[in-house]
Amino acid sequence: MLGKLSFEDFKNLAKRSDKVLVYERLAGDLITPISAIRIVEDRYDNVAFLESAELDQKVGKMSCIGIDPILTFYAFKESCYLERDGSVEKIEEDPIEACKKFIDSHLYKTNQKLDGFLGGGAGFLSYDGIRYFEKVEDSHMQNQKIPDLFYQVFRKYVSFDHKHKIVTLAVSVDVTKDLKKDFEKAKKTLEELKALLFHPSFPKKDERCLDKLSKKSLQTKNELTDKEFVSIAEKAKDYIEEGDAFQIVLSRTIEAEMHCSAFDFYRALKFVSPSPYMFFIKRPDFTILGASPEKLLSIEDGKLETIPIAGTRARKSLEEDDEIMKDLLTDEKENAEHMMLVDLSRNDLGRISEIGSVKVRAIKKVQILSHVMHLISIVEGRLKKGVHPLDALGKVFPAGTLSGAPKIRAMEIIDELEPSKRGVYGGAIFYLDPDLNMDSCIAIRMAQILGNKALIRTGAGIVHDSVPKLEADETHQKARGLLAALKLAMEGSL
Repeated sequence: MLGKLSFEDFKNLAKRSDKVLVYERLAGDLITPISAIRIVEDRYDNVAFLESAELDQKVGKMSCIGIDPILTFYAFKESCYLERDGSVEKIEEDPIEACKKFIDSHLYKTNQKLDGFLGGGAGFLSYDGIRYFEKVEDSHMQNQKIPDLFYQVFRKYVSFDHKHKIVTLAVSVDVTKDLKKDFEKAKKTLEELKALLFHPSFPKKDERCLDKLSKKSLQTKNELTDKEFVSIAEKAKDYIEEGDAFQIVLSRTIEAEMHCSAFDFYRALKFVSPSPYMFFIKRPDFTILGASPEKLLSIEDGKLETIPIAGTRARKSLEEDDEIMKDLLTDEKENAEHMMLVDLSRNDLGRISEIGSVKVRAIKKVQILSHVMHLISIVEGRLKKGVHPLDALGKVFPAGTLSGAPKIRAMEIIDELEPSKRGVYGGAIFYLDPDLNMDSCIAIRMAQILGNKALIRTGAGIVHDSVPKLEADETHQKARGLLAALKLAMEGSL
């Protein structure tokens, strides 16, 4: 439904909270999420763009942009910081407790439920952030560019309701005694945002994508050779044979030299590999982008949901879908791994759910996406009273599909065998709305960008009957979509 927040509604909201979200809902037939983020990221150094790219009933319902952060919270190991308008303050407190306080004190309320993280915030918890919740060995050097925990609250927001073709513009207001002035200032900001998005002067093509550069071939460097990856996979199998774990998910990084903008890389990735969870988080010193197929945890009015994925097949043609689906459903190894991860998900949700509320709503269903099909299950529960969403995320984190089982021992072995920190890979991209509802995805099929280097990490689950060479091949296969997208972006073909 189209409309806007009135001054009367603003005054009523200001009686209950000193943080109010002023919004306007408009017809969205003249603007797309990609055109909007293209305009925004060309003008702002700090943006967060989360969208659903597979447009069916359960996924693809919204895209959301956060622009120009009011505050940014981030932490490296035990040191945490608050950034406001270019100044940085160190906070002497436990990072998770400090982040929860930051989240709870920056919820911008309005008079109806809006899409995505409007009035809330977005960020990520890196794989290495598990050490905020569990005692896991840490033998690698810290990456001083990309935090372990990162969360932003924004001045301006744009969201797209794909089903109803509505775009919502919103502005965060810290209420003062002069309500009329506050409201008029917010209205002016909305008008400026509307003019920027609906009457744009599009940015010129990124200089790094000029013909002289786009002719360069894609240069990559592997952190581990295939022989070295096979070697650590064999060591993982030894641990499994000795009874330390049932599964250990090992990964390695490909470093690629970029001759295009991060946004063009993202756009190409969406074209090559549209996925239920697309993300693009841009900062002056790093960018995180990806196309994840896998939800980690959602919280909606107290209802918890996680959707473990284990078992994947590439699609070939519509005519062959049924045959490929049958092969996936009857593959003993895939089914055994899947059921192990379903049990792990049930145990994880059990730690944060009301007694007796955890159930498996769907078991071993085939989800068909544009290029692949996955074997999925849906596990649900009811959030215990008093459990903060960030603590809930920590209890199910990281996903069993990115660590193994049992989780803690698998992560200890991963720390021993892998040559470097994972960073955001294997962690979580998440957002919270003003009512502390959450959605999050596993940070996979993604790139971490530092300068002109794209770090692409992929993994494979090692079990007792794994063939290490085939697991090494799987890491290459998982990187193909990202490398194809980067090549497409560098060629300037989009």
